[in-house]
Amino acid sequence: MGKLYFAVDTKQYTEILKTENIFPTIIDKGSLVLTFTEDKKYWMDKIIEQADLDNIEDYKYSVLIEFEIEASILNSLITDPAVGRLSDNMYEYYRKLNKKSTIKKLISEETNILCITDVYETSETPDGISQIWTLKVDSINNKVWTLFCENIHTITCVGEIPGASGISKQFISGI
Repeated sequence: MGKLYFAVDTKQYTEILKTENIFPTIIDKGSLVLTFTEDKKYWMDKIIEQADLDNIEDYKYSVLIEFEIEASILNSLITDPAVGRLSDNMYEYYRKLNKKSTIKKLISEETNILCITDVYETSETPDGISQIWTLKVDSINNKVWTLFCENIHTITCVGEIPGASGISKQFISGI
């Protein structure tokens, strides 16, 4: 089982608390996206690098989430020809290494896919390497999203801008 990380704003964290499940970001044209890494520091840096704002609710990233999922699920999704994709960056890495990939190249408008968008070195992982993964679906009822969520074992807040999780809890309790 692998620990993975992503960061959310207070509204998304409120949804996670309500549903006790991961909640994606809604982007253009109605696609739902979850971007995550094996590296907690990547997201802590994103939280810290944001400009100071007056309201915690205005931050794009205010709560750091850790979740555990079976590595075999990620492997089965990324190697499934209908689901797995690699970004242009990843294809460039393969080209530089004179390697071929059996995973299809990402087409930007595709949905219902799991894509490795980048890879980088980090001291945060046992092998010193982390990937940036993006899960993009057209609906939370999609089988790719459902399979992914059904195999999540834990979801935990492991960091935040001071007070962010409290605001989300207030939204739920109606205070």
